[in-house]
Formats: sequence, C-alpha cells, structure tokens
Amino acid sequence: MTAFAECRDVRLAILAVDPGNLQRQRDLGVCQYRLGQSLEGSGDLAGAVAEQDKALITRRALALADPTDKMFQLDLSFSLLARGRLSSQLNSGPEALALFGEAITVLEALALADPSDLLTQRDLTIYASEAASMALMLGDAVQADGFAALALRKADILLAAVPEEDLYLGDQMVAANRLGDARALAEDAAGALAAYQIMVDGAYAAAAANPSDTQAAWTYSLALMRRAEVRISLGEYAVARADLEVAVGLREWLVGLDPAAVPAQVDLAFVLQKLADTHFFEKSLPAGAPFEERALGIFRRVDQAQPGQVWNILNLVTALDRAASYQADPNASLWRF
Repeated sequence: MTAFAECRDVRLAILAVDPGNLQRQRDLGVCQYRLGQSLEGSGDLAGAVAEQDKALITRRALALADPTDKMFQLDLSFSLLARGRLSSQLNSGPEALALFGEAITVLEALALADPSDLLTQRDLTIYASEAASMALMLGDAVQADGFAALALRKADILLAAVPEEDLYLGDQMVAANRLGDARALAEDAAGALAAYQIMVDGAYAAAAANPSDTQAAWTYSLALMRRAEVRISLGEYAVARADLEVAVGLREWLVGLDPAAVPAQVDLAFVLQKLADTHFFEKSLPAGAPFEERALGIFRRVDQAQPGQVWNILNLVTALDRAASYQADPNASLWRF
C-alpha cells in the first residue's frame, strides 16, 4: 500500500467517526487527489481515473456545502483539471474539454470576486490556454477562440499589474498564439493577424531585452512564422518573406550554438520550407529551390543521425516530394493542396 493509499484509508476511518466535519472531508479529498496523481505517474491510468473521480465527488460536495470557502472552490478546480487531463490521455477529448471548461468557470468566479488575487488570475490564464489547445486539437474553433481570448484578457490584467514580470509576458504570448491559431482555423485572417501581432510584439520585446536568451529568440522566430503563414494565405508573399527571412536568421543562430541539436535543425528546415512557399506560390521556382534543397539536406542528415524514427522519415518523404515539385509544373503538385 502506498503512503497516499494509507492516507486515504486513515481519513476515511476518521470521517466514519465524524462525517460532518468539512475540514476532515477536505483532508480526504487531498489524499484521494494525491493518490490519483501517484497512480497516473506510475502509468495506472484506470486506477488514477477511479481515485480522481472519488476526489471529484468529495470536492464537489464541499464546494456545494460552503460556496464561500475559497479553498473548497480551488480544490474543485484542481480536481476538474486533473480529471480532464486524464480524459485527454485516454483520447476522450470532448470530455476533457468539458471538464476544463467547468474548472475555468470556477476559477473565473474566484478571479472576478477578488481581482487582486494574481495567483488565481494566472491559473486562469494558463488553464484557459490549455483548454484552447484542447479545443484546437478537436477542430473546435469557436471554443478555442473563447478560451484563448479569456486567457489573453487575464494575461493583460497580470501585465498591467506587474509589467516587468517575464512570466506574465510569456503567458500573454502563449494566449495570443492560441487565439491566432483559433482564428486561422476559422479562416478569420484579420483576426489571426491581430492575435499573432500581439505575440510578435511580446516576443520581440523579450528577445531585444536579452539577446542571448535562446528561448526568446525561438519564440520570436515562431511568432514571425505564424504571422507569415497568414500572410501567405492572403497572397502577401513579399511581406511574408520578410518575416521568414528574419526567422531563418534566428534559427540559423540557434543551430550554430549547438549544431548537433536535432530539434533546432528541424525547426530551421520548417522555416526554410515556408520561405520556399513564398516563391512557389509566385511561380518563381528558381528563387525557391535553394531553400527547399537546404531543408531537404537537413532532413537527410537528421534521418541519418536518428535512423528508423517515423517522424524523421515522414519529414524526409515530404521534403523529397516538395523538392521534386520544383522540377515540374507547380500547378500539378499535389502536396500543396
């Protein structure tokens, strides 16, 4: 028996003597929640679901018994989030999203009741962005937009309160990225550009403040790439190309810092392919071919360094097809559509 299982059993025995004691019920909920986390960590998802469901029952009852108790409400939100993540791991996306939505409703009520509680405001920002990611995976642009917009509003509140806090700036960029993705999914190009612009501005500020910060440089390159993708969809190839050229330079710098790092090389290859796209769609194949060939060379080297990995093979096959498309009529190429 694990320590958390023993904790749960002891709390159950105590409650049998004093079943109306709300604090002891909360103690039980904590043990059930921790046991669920422990089982999840060991790979026993079925056991984790069973314990988190018990914790959820306990914490729902407490939140109903005393709606004014902030800790009861927070406990409920954490159980809803934990159970939602388990549902996500079990490929029950709609259930996971519903649980996250309920947790966010609880947190939003707490944040509205006490706007000065920055910790709850930040929890709400993080979990709303996570819910937006879930909605995007389900292809639900409407819910993704709602969650991402909420996350962005809360991140703006946090930055207004503490402008120098880098964590809040990071939260804002994540939320803006999710919002841009949601609006791109909904084919709202103007809305996507506005959201990605927030990400670009934040990432530029972070990178300019600390030029040696590799994470800031990578995030800035991602923001430029996201904005460029929308501009490509609008046929604004020259403007997109300007963004992508800066992104290529940043990712070349990152590769130079650690030439053996495969993720950095793959990231560079993806941006090179996007840069090639700006020429391809203008039917300027000679201008785009060198970028496509560079990307292909990177994917070949990665496949040689890590042979047999499915993702690397797929990237290489796609790169080969893309490179071949420069030797034919661009209107006849299939992979672009």
